[in-house]
Amino acid sequence: MQIGSRGAAALTVACIAVASRAHAQEVPPPPDLPQPEPTAPAPAPAADAPQDPTTAATVEPPSVPADPSVEAPVTDTVGRERPRQLGLNPGAPRLQGGVALGAGASDLGVAMEPGWRFRFHGYLSAPLTVGLGKVEDPAPGQSSIALHTPAQTADTWGSFAFSNVVPAPWVQLNFSYGNERITGTVIVAAYTISGASPWNNVAGQMGINRAFLTLDPPQVGRFRFVAHAGAFGNTYGHMAVYDNGRYETPVMASTNGIGETITAEYRGDAVQLQLEQGFQGHLDLAPDSIRNNAYTGSTPASGQGTSASATLCPTTNTALTDAQRDANANLVGPAYGWADCNAGSSFVHHLHLGVGVSKLHVTAHWLHAWSADDRTPPLPAVQQDPEPSLPARAQPTGYIDVYGVEARLQGEHLGHLYLGLNHTKLTDSLTVGNVINVLNAGGGSGLARFYLGPASRGNGSITAVGLQYDLSIGKLIRHPAPFWGEGPDLAVSLYGLFARTESVDPAYDGVNRLKAGGEATYTPVSWLGVQGRYDYIAPDLELTALGKNITTARLIAKTEWIAHERVWLQYSHFFNGRGVVDPFTQLPPRDEDLIAFVTSMWW
Repeated sequence: MQIGSRGAAALTVACIAVASRAHAQEVPPPPDLPQPEPTAPAPAPAADAPQDPTTAATVEPPSVPADPSVEAPVTDTVGRERPRQLGLNPGAPRLQGGVALGAGASDLGVAMEPGWRFRFHGYLSAPLTVGLGKVEDPAPGQSSIALHTPAQTADTWGSFAFSNVVPAPWVQLNFSYGNERITGTVIVAAYTISGASPWNNVAGQMGINRAFLTLDPPQVGRFRFVAHAGAFGNTYGHMAVYDNGRYETPVMASTNGIGETITAEYRGDAVQLQLEQGFQGHLDLAPDSIRNNAYTGSTPASGQGTSASATLCPTTNTALTDAQRDANANLVGPAYGWADCNAGSSFVHHLHLGVGVSKLHVTAHWLHAWSADDRTPPLPAVQQDPEPSLPARAQPTGYIDVYGVEARLQGEHLGHLYLGLNHTKLTDSLTVGNVINVLNAGGGSGLARFYLGPASRGNGSITAVGLQYDLSIGKLIRHPAPFWGEGPDLAVSLYGLFARTESVDPAYDGVNRLKAGGEATYTPVSWLGVQGRYDYIAPDLELTALGKNITTARLIAKTEWIAHERVWLQYSHFFNGRGVVDPFTQLPPRDEDLIAFVTSMWW
């Protein structure tokens, strides 16, 4: 007997319903999620003291839910809530190629408790990712199947073709010390694990990645405040509730540097208003001896940097001919983790305004990044017949402006819907460093490499639209009974990202890009889940040969319904178009099949 797709879906929902009835009618909140510790009650106010209706009553703080459709406020032990921040928490980990972790992992270790306390939180992801390649004409004694770690799939971080399907290592340790008003946090991070690697990837050991203070001033009437100061990052446009979404790509932008971010909120009975402001700048700039080294740069045609006689700073190398200087001026950006001599000391200022009514929240974003450093090299004219489209510039001041608006609908049992629109304007942006990242591309050089083209010199614009919808079938069919995830469930996600480029480089002008997909995770028992995912990625909708389709299956093991850990087996197949190449090497990917064994945990 064959069952159609509608019949299979109905059967799955029926199985969840039967299993949920076998469960308790009202599931208690999960006991292992972080709960505030009891403290002594606050002293009673004087008899003649005025009573503020917003603060007079003591409110019991809710448990942090694991349900991804409900975003819980961060609450301290006396019922005071932090304002809703308009981006991800600075302590949230990066989930590259990972499985969504839920509420608890989004705020790792910012203390809000009376008395001075030390906290240690973190996240780890350790994947063994094996690519299976075909050897077309194997030599005697050579296998016809090649094994590569990591898998050689051309799934490059920062490019639009990035799918976030391939698991990548990430280790993050958050150390916090503070009380209910002030907390200091130091984050140590790495995107490699040295003991498992045959070489020492120094750039991957990021060391002290962030160090900042968090200030929680007292609530004033209906106004709440929170501020961060120090070295940290902000992320705006996260498509999921607790992370950047299935593509691990914020729709608006992310910032990095030293500075501050201040959030103020007015929480009325029917309307909530948030205003967020921030400013950050680079800590330093790499010395000339490093920035001018031949191997600090990488062209789109070479992943190993320029030749020994070349440099990305043509005016500082007198051994080069004029022709070599002109050729080097068109190189776009450094290899990941290396210094970029085209970029100067950079700064970013940003403002955000949020309005919440019932379950709908709308936010407007503006980010302005710039560099005005006279140490950057002069840029020669870009010749495009009959006249140069870009005149020569001496140490130009570069700009990146991001304008965006997003809407987020918290539908409770109907799921979570996100829709965001971003327009980014770039002017001589090669001089702007990674103080700002747009669509995961670092600074002006990253955006020129992946979106605007080498002949753009960082001039153009990008318009992006992101969409994600997450739904828990288990919560839907149990409604109005509460459901925290402690029972059988089918979680479904639909997501997509579109980007259009306007550039002075004709090869990149008017390019429309699209990637979209869906994911379903069925958890029949507390310790096991099954996940399927499909992605379609088109870096250029007019050039179908550049597109690819990806199918992924995961078998996920854990110790309980709502767990801190995930261990999974994964298989992915890449149906690559004949024009798919790695954006750094310009070579076809070696692997179309991927097998991964992944261990992850947050605490």
